[in-house]
Amino acid sequence: MKDSNPGLTPTLSNQKSVEDFLEESASGMVAIIAGLATTSKEEFILGAGRILQAGIRGNFLKQFTNEMKTLKEKGEIKNNWANIQANRTSFIELLNFIDSEIPDENRVEAMKRLFFKSIHPESTEADSVLHYQYMQIVKELSSSDILVLLAIHKLTLSDDLPRMNDRVEVTGWFRDVAKSAGHGVESLIESREENLMRLKLISKRTHSDLSGFSRTAYFRLTDLGHNICILIFNQK
Repeated sequence: MKDSNPGLTPTLSNQKSVEDFLEESASGMVAIIAGLATTSKEEFILGAGRILQAGIRGNFLKQFTNEMKTLKEKGEIKNNWANIQANRTSFIELLNFIDSEIPDENRVEAMKRLFFKSIHPESTEADSVLHYQYMQIVKELSSSDILVLLAIHKLTLSDDLPRMNDRVEVTGWFRDVAKSAGHGVESLIESREENLMRLKLISKRTHSDLSGFSRTAYFRLTDLGHNICILIFNQK
């Protein structure tokens, strides 16, 4: 596995180099803002839009830096995590994800949790490789997709799961998931179904009229979907 963008971070040999990089990235906006003082109105409008985007990204980077420091102080990050290539690649992948667009909290949080699980002291190198592959899937999820997964995950933790797992008609599944999500809008759940099926996170429809779905142990979540939900929604 090769680092996805080796030029983005010159060295990732230790924890301090990571923290220094993140601090510099977040503080760099001060110079950008100062440079707008002498621009024209049109340039200011364009520049302000870029700063707004950069400001959002900068806040995420700053938050990420603080979380890294806190986890390090708690002993929840292995000292030599950067020596594992999959971890370095995941780190760069996360930075690129934050920097490539205006990120939203749900998607960034999911990506961060996978990364933090990769560099936990109890994580193996095989875990790191697997979590990197999970990150590639999570990148293709929208914020709404993640909320649907959370709603399904909550149902899998319910004492009523055995009864619900007997359900195989999709209309009832939409109803239960929408209720779990708290909004009760079944069509909103249905609108996210295709992407979740495409990514193999929930089972496919069944029957000639596609009114059913393949039964799984986790209320339609596949093993892949269940594993990812455990990692991004469970605190421990």
